[in-house]
Amino acid sequence: MTAEKNSLGALICDEAHRIRETSANRYTRAEYRTGRAQIDELIDVAHVPVFFLDEHQVVRPGEMGTVAEIEAAAAKRDIPCHVVPLDSQFRCGGSDAYPRWVVRLLGLEPGGPP
Repeated sequence: MTAEKNSLGALICDEAHRIRETSANRYTRAEYRTGRAQIDELIDVAHVPVFFLDEHQVVRPGEMGTVAEIEAAAAKRDIPCHVVPLDSQFRCGGSDAYPRWVVRLLGLEPGGPP
């Protein structure tokens, strides 16, 4: 919340689908409660911010890390945004079958579980 703009060369934000509206929580001191969007803090802190996210994984209410939100925050700053889809996850020994099965089981993609 208090980091200087572009104080990092690169920021790698894993689990970016868990980005919240603001960084403040009930323990945040009053002087740090600016209401500034957490995505703005993350983009501004680094010359090259990188976000890894899975839009199918939302854990708590108020989490807002989507590709559209990140693209919109970057566009407000005239920062080009490049989306690189990742084909699979390295879970279950690198097999894509299990994550694909779970996504289809949950109805997040059509076709039902194979």
